[in-house]
Amino acid sequence: MNTSNENINNEPPDNKAAVFTARPANRYMLGLSAYSILVHAAISYIFGKLGGYPQNLMAVQIAFQLVLLVPPLVVFVRLSGAKMSEVLPFRKVGAVNVLLIIGMALFIQPLLMIFSAAAMFFFKNEVSDFMQAGIAQANPVLCFVALAVAPPVLEEASFRGAAYFGAKTPLLHRVLLTSLFFGLGHMNPQQLLYAVVAGVFLALLRHYTGSMSASIIAHCTINGWQTLLSLLYFKLAPSLGGETSELVRRASEEPVSPLAALGVSGVLAALTLPVFLLLGWIFLRRIGAEGNPFRRTAEEKAAKTRVFTWEFWAVIALCAAYEAASALSA
Repeated sequence: MNTSNENINNEPPDNKAAVFTARPANRYMLGLSAYSILVHAAISYIFGKLGGYPQNLMAVQIAFQLVLLVPPLVVFVRLSGAKMSEVLPFRKVGAVNVLLIIGMALFIQPLLMIFSAAAMFFFKNEVSDFMQAGIAQANPVLCFVALAVAPPVLEEASFRGAAYFGAKTPLLHRVLLTSLFFGLGHMNPQQLLYAVVAGVFLALLRHYTGSMSASIIAHCTINGWQTLLSLLYFKLAPSLGGETSELVRRASEEPVSPLAALGVSGVLAALTLPVFLLLGWIFLRRIGAEGNPFRRTAEEKAAKTRVFTWEFWAVIALCAAYEAASALSA
């Protein structure tokens, strides 16, 4: 297990200059952001010409994720000169640790819901609308693959894989930077806050285990639980008929109050956060983690750290411009 913030991929590129830099990660995110905007524009144009999106939104979602995230990842690996196994390390985590990771992923969700509810005061929850429309039309297995398997695997490869590998910085910078990129990568301001918080959790799992297996398991659990609840709500309940079906229909037509969502999330978080912390403590004890993971080494203290390169600010500007243009065109 990797229980130190020192990493073979985290050495400065030039020991004489002694500089830690996030430039490779920033460049990757800049390329991914630009490519993502082009893909979004192309898809909107194509389906606009076809008269709208097809009935099977879940199949489109899977294809979209593959087209969006696989090519930039392949290009990054080729340009970096690294092996795919270095960018995407997979190691055994252990059955008990897997159960602990699943438990943490389940019990952190109310905390994530708080940030999602807070964002609803300012931005519409378009993801919920998409899930409702897609789940109503697709079979449950396809829904699960499209929402709970494909996005977590591909997003982890992108953000806890390529971006994490490219951030040649001390751990704190690496975790925060890749988590911010994870939030920005969703191209949806409503998802930004809770995606950043989730990204911190996933990046720490990647650090402590030295394996992407842990973050993928946690990410699949988070998405899988949300997908399961949505399937039960939008697909099973209406099929029961009678008053249950009518209640679900009315509830789905009425917008969710951000204040109500925040209140419910707060109560659930107060109940589940202690369990999450307990599972996290057990997990860290099992893998032998000690001390502050963000404590910098002597080499890191003596070296310069460059995170905010021009590529970083270009990513921020590009994402902000895209969201502004989307808001104006809505």
